[in-house]
Amino acid sequence: MKNICKYCKTEHNNFGSHVKECAVYKDLELSLTISGVVKSDYKLGYSIHSLCKKYEVGRHFIERCIINSGDILRGFNYDDNSREFKQKQSRDTLMERYGVINPGQLDNHGYTGLNNISYEKPLFADNLSIYRKKVEMLTQKIVRKLKVTGNLPLHCAITGIEFADNKGKVNPNDFRKRSADHIRSVLYCFIHNISIEEAASINNITFMLRYCNTIKGNMNLQDFKEQYGEKLTALLKHED
Repeated sequence: MKNICKYCKTEHNNFGSHVKECAVYKDLELSLTISGVVKSDYKLGYSIHSLCKKYEVGRHFIERCIINSGDILRGFNYDDNSREFKQKQSRDTLMERYGVINPGQLDNHGYTGLNNISYEKPLFADNLSIYRKKVEMLTQKIVRKLKVTGNLPLHCAITGIEFADNKGKVNPNDFRKRSADHIRSVLYCFIHNISIEEAASINNITFMLRYCNTIKGNMNLQDFKEQYGEKLTALLKHED
């Protein structure tokens, strides 16, 4: 089945191969490059995708026009202008229709109105937040002392996997980095009226992989280990 080239209007078996040699296509690219109109549009905030639609050409065509204009603007990351262009379109539409640039500025719309509705925050939540901060501060103080004296454990209390930072500095986001936590969770200690000093004591401090600490949440160590420890250990060791 033959295809008709939309530039020179001739029939060809393979349009992809033909367009590379199409004289009309080349002339169009040359004229747009020389005029600098594509580059100007790109500077105004048009995304590569929107320019492809505007001039009815492919992405590589648009990129070559900008590169050949002698100014590589942003590395042609699709999202560079696409996000800004869509945001501008949205702001322009809102301004034209409602005289605002953000939906939240409309009466009874978005979070502006909702955030003005009064509500009662339980005293418990504030007290827990204060308690947690004090426990964490005291815990970090004890952890620093353990680090100075060289008494930090080498393996995760849940999986038994060796910590990545045993061998030196690691990325703070490393899933296998050593992370301090509590045997009895801060929430458990708070609800059961356990003192801040006892909640943050060395007898209640444990160390685990950063990833384990992230998913453990408010569970006590023993409960988490019984429910997920064996399976989690197998999954993590399988990736070694």
